[in-house]
Amino acid sequence: MGRIHVLSESVANKIAAGEVVERPASVVKELLENSLDAGSTRIKIQVEAGGKKLIQVTDNGCGMVRDDAMLAFERHATSKIKDAEDLLSVATLGFRGEALPTIGSVSRLHLETRAPDEGSGTVIEINGGKIFKVEEAGLPAGTSITIRDLFFNTPARKKFLKAESTELSHIASLVTHYALAHPDKHFELHSATNAVLVAPPVAGYSERVYQVFGREVLEQLIPVAAMQPLEHVGLPQPPPWRRQELEREEDGQDAGPSTPGEMRLHGFVSKPEIQKLNRNSIYVFVNGRLITRPAHPACAHRGLP
Repeated sequence: MGRIHVLSESVANKIAAGEVVERPASVVKELLENSLDAGSTRIKIQVEAGGKKLIQVTDNGCGMVRDDAMLAFERHATSKIKDAEDLLSVATLGFRGEALPTIGSVSRLHLETRAPDEGSGTVIEINGGKIFKVEEAGLPAGTSITIRDLFFNTPARKKFLKAESTELSHIASLVTHYALAHPDKHFELHSATNAVLVAPPVAGYSERVYQVFGREVLEQLIPVAAMQPLEHVGLPQPPPWRRQELEREEDGQDAGPSTPGEMRLHGFVSKPEIQKLNRNSIYVFVNGRLITRPAHPACAHRGLP
């Protein structure tokens, strides 16, 4: 008898969860990015015990019809890409279709969702990767996902979580990052005892910095902006099949842009008066996506960024 066999879907999802779900903040990141991709303008996050006991993310986005809500818990099921070519122009924060099934495999998940043009919504309950309930219900437009007892069925993962205050600080940092990147949207983060962050929509990035950090910090920041055509920034050449498409576009055979476009940069740099002990106060985004920078090995032991 052969020694190689195919893992069950449940085991495969738990293994994938180790890559996608490292801590409660990882769950919040996946759900928050899904809310932003859904076109939400108002996102509310509720956590208890640093996210170990409860994580709830509620938005007013496009929601899902019943069939899509069911399919969303299949691995690699996504509305954001269809074929390999789409990978060259991903405009969403997520696209792999792994977040919901992997989160559902290590928690007790409750989903409520309704598309605006549907008369009723869908409720789905999943415990440890197994669907326990699917029913129709009257719901507001949008999506609400509640995660309870994270890692309840993987105790080895659960015991490596940090103190509740530490896990909450990771979540607060994440939500603050995305609030800064999307000043036109409403963000709320609540713990069991208080409101950690309430950031209504504002006119621009300066107003958001003032809202989150206060006037003193804003006054110590210098706005910067730059623009450069992409053909001048040393980008690698596209693959041969893509070059042929671009040539056809330039010949007028296909509609679409024939130039690589341009790179735009904007943000703030701080004056020397603002000094921080670590890199946690460096906020970097590319096309609205949060970019985290690992510490350089040579600097890690010195506590430098």
